[in-house]
Amino acid sequence: MKPASAASRWAGLSTVTAEAVATPAAAMTFFAKAFDLFWLIEPNFKDAARNLHFSWGILEYVAVPAAMVSLWVAYFCTQLKTRPLVQTNDPHVAEILESEHVHA
Repeated sequence: MKPASAASRWAGLSTVTAEAVATPAAAMTFFAKAFDLFWLIEPNFKDAARNLHFSWGILEYVAVPAAMVSLWVAYFCTQLKTRPLVQTNDPHVAEILESEHVHA
């Protein structure tokens, strides 16, 4: 029996599984890079604590990422309104929408 190659092992994964793995990894990488940039830019000498007063520089560490996330969410929501949530011409739509599948 031949050992399975890496490509054949990954080919069996569904896209939902791949997205479920990639999304937290991407978020963790993004925040790790933001922390790394903060750590490199801010001074680390003894009297640096008094230099870290509230200013636009410190505000940008919060405001810019928050603005980017809010713009992305707004774009995502506008795109979500233009597309169907249930696949069109799905043969199982009638079965899915039956009252026995309602959990409320």
